[in-house]
Amino acid sequence: APIAVVIVQMLATVGMAAGSRNVHFGNGWRLWALAVPPLFALMMVTSMIALQYVTVGTFVVVRNLGPIVTLLIESVMHKPETLTFDWRSAGATGAIALGVFIYEAKEIRFSEIRFS
Repeated sequence: APIAVVIVQMLATVGMAAGSRNVHFGNGWRLWALAVPPLFALMMVTSMIALQYVTVGTFVVVRNLGPIVTLLIESVMHKPETLTFDWRSAGATGAIALGVFIYEAKEIRFSEIRFS
């Protein structure tokens, strides 16, 4: 039932956004409409499923590590001249990693089946 609620919410949101005629994407509206809502709904559905198997703390840690993983992927995929990584980016990434460590330093437990 939670997954159905997420899908209904996404369909209602897309319908209201399209019906309001206040969405200004120019020529990219079709790309947005075909990519963003389904990907957002998929993210929400997988989050609901993940919460059945892991603690909220573990879920938060994995979600907060996303920018670090994204940075690694971008550094491989982008040309060096288009990728900027200055001291502010390094500080923000380090702060994320430190915050994750502090948040879960004493909370991660292992079991035979899964992290708990």
